[in-house]
Amino acid sequence: RGLQLAASAPLRHELLVLCGRAHGDRGAASASIESYRAALDALDALDGSDDSDAADVDAQRCRAWLGMAAGKRLADDYDGALAALQQAEGRLGSLQRERAELHHLRGNILFPLGDLDGCQREHSLSLEHAERAGAEDLAAVAEGGLGDACYLRGDMLAAQAHFSRCVELCRAQRLHRVEVANWPMLAWTRAYLGHLAAAVDDGEAAAELARQTSHQRAELIAQHVVGWTALELGDLPLARRAMARVDQLSSALRSHRFIVHSMVFSAYLADAEGDSELAAELVERAARTRREADASYNGAFCLGALARLGRVDDDARDAALAEAEALLRRGCAVHNHLWFYRDAIETALARRQWQHAERFVEALLTCTPVPLPWSEHVADYARALCAAGRVPQDAQAIEALRAARARTAQRGYHGYLPKLDRALY
Repeated sequence: RGLQLAASAPLRHELLVLCGRAHGDRGAASASIESYRAALDALDALDGSDDSDAADVDAQRCRAWLGMAAGKRLADDYDGALAALQQAEGRLGSLQRERAELHHLRGNILFPLGDLDGCQREHSLSLEHAERAGAEDLAAVAEGGLGDACYLRGDMLAAQAHFSRCVELCRAQRLHRVEVANWPMLAWTRAYLGHLAAAVDDGEAAAELARQTSHQRAELIAQHVVGWTALELGDLPLARRAMARVDQLSSALRSHRFIVHSMVFSAYLADAEGDSELAAELVERAARTRREADASYNGAFCLGALARLGRVDDDARDAALAEAEALLRRGCAVHNHLWFYRDAIETALARRQWQHAERFVEALLTCTPVPLPWSEHVADYARALCAAGRVPQDAQAIEALRAARARTAQRGYHGYLPKLDRALY
């Protein structure tokens, strides 16, 4: 209604910026980008006019380009987002808040691209400029960004500390949208550190807050961690509920990388429920779709799932594993390493390739600065199955398998018990 009434270019610009922010907050990337583009067009009418201050117009243009970058990031257009940030950077001047926002946005874009050093650098700069500006809200945002950077490296203890600090700052300032954007990542760190029940609790609470604040992207990530952790716990009804919501949200957001995640996680669920045909169909669709997404975010993870669950021959399976390892060597987000090596281990175990399974176990344990409790659990499980598989009737191997089963149950990883039980009985 305001836009219908606005007569002046400056007022029209401000209203369009508000529209762009509102569209972005609800995950409507295309509408957000169009609003910011129209806001920039409104400023063009001021260029050269007597009543326009060049510095003010530059600041307004800077903020609109920042909004454009945020929208393009939501749309997974990382090249376009980085180009928009360049436009904003040229107009920053002495704006400290906007400089903090720019570095945070750039760090967020470098996160899915797997640029570990760049992500860490940009979020550190964001925190520095937020503190210079005395902006506690942006300091909270920057703490979340540093959590992302540590997560990207696999340093889950440091990531947990940053995400916890971010959430604490947000609650003190009632920054619910920033809180809910980071709370699901705190849940992910808990899952990798072996605190499965806490991860589910955080994920479900974050999903509820995301629904209350209409933050679909945050709810999607929260439901992902609930679904994945439920599979680890062996709670298939909970995994089914979470993954049904993930499917709805990933389709609504139209993000290729989240759609790929949704299909692969649904394939894991189908496999756990004994539907190997559906599992294969889903990972094969994911493998086709992932070519439209950025390979550094989920390429290796998707190829590992294809090798494990796809209806492919041995040559194609080996080719998928080799391509995935090549992507890992190029550098990518840590979840690719963790999930790929777990699926590669399962693939080798199913093919009775004990030496390959042990090689993948070592790679899993060394792909993070220190082995994660989740990785140590997978290694324990896999080594016991390798020993029992090599010499099926060996009393010592069977006893080791029983001990591994007891540890798996005690840690809460009930999703792994069926395979251990089949090996035992």
